[in-house]
Amino acid sequence: MKKEVTFEESRRIQLDILLDFVDFCMRNGLRYSLGEGTLIGAIRHKGFIPWDDDIDVLMLREEYDKFVSLYDGKYRLVSPGAPHYWLPYSRLTDERTVVKWGDNPYDIFRHGLWVTVFPIDNYPDNPNEWQEIRSKRDFWFKIIPMKLGLCRRYKYDKNVSVCKNMKKKAKRFLLPFVPYPIICKKLESLISAFKNVPTKNKALMTGVWHEPWVCPAEVFSSYVEVEFEGYKFTAFKGYDEYLRCQYGDYMQLPPIEEQIPKHDYKVYWKNHKSF
Repeated sequence: MKKEVTFEESRRIQLDILLDFVDFCMRNGLRYSLGEGTLIGAIRHKGFIPWDDDIDVLMLREEYDKFVSLYDGKYRLVSPGAPHYWLPYSRLTDERTVVKWGDNPYDIFRHGLWVTVFPIDNYPDNPNEWQEIRSKRDFWFKIIPMKLGLCRRYKYDKNVSVCKNMKKKAKRFLLPFVPYPIICKKLESLISAFKNVPTKNKALMTGVWHEPWVCPAEVFSSYVEVEFEGYKFTAFKGYDEYLRCQYGDYMQLPPIEEQIPKHDYKVYWKNHKSF
């Protein structure tokens, strides 16, 4: 039986991945920001949120694309297009470990404990352009649960024509056979559609289960230094506005019942080694 990675060990692994990521960025002139719960942890706790179980970083799309194309550090880079991976953002993973999701159908990643690298993209100024992107994005997102076996049943819709029902049925049965790398690339292409177009706002648009968090472009225009677990990292200077658009008053602790890890998985050492 494989030895389980403890909560404390997992944090040390993730911090080491983060340090490798930052070292690579510094050596290659790339800018980044701590993000999401990691950024809240840095501002509110100067380290991990006590119950948080992952590390997230953010990069502007141009920086992100360079990072994905150049990274050659000590960890494995898992990006859109990799086998068994369907998320439109990247992860740096420690392949000494393996993540098991139990009965969860998302146990398809087949990689180790990770640090997530999210791209921040230009958000179209015209609402209609975003709705068009969103419609196509949601179409590809719907294929994922089909492939994961979460919605295989087809229901006849009596409110539409026979022809539309046949098309719907064909999609339901054929689209799950589309390979994950193709889905990822389609999603990535849609999300980054405006990367060469100056826009008033930018957003994190890779979320599978939430709408984009949209902020003025100047929020992401410069960086400040923040402390996390005794180390100095960088964050977008406009981090307060960015975090508030997602979490509201992020300096306020959530109710005690919500102070739990957000991921439902266990991590094991592949070779029974401790950290």
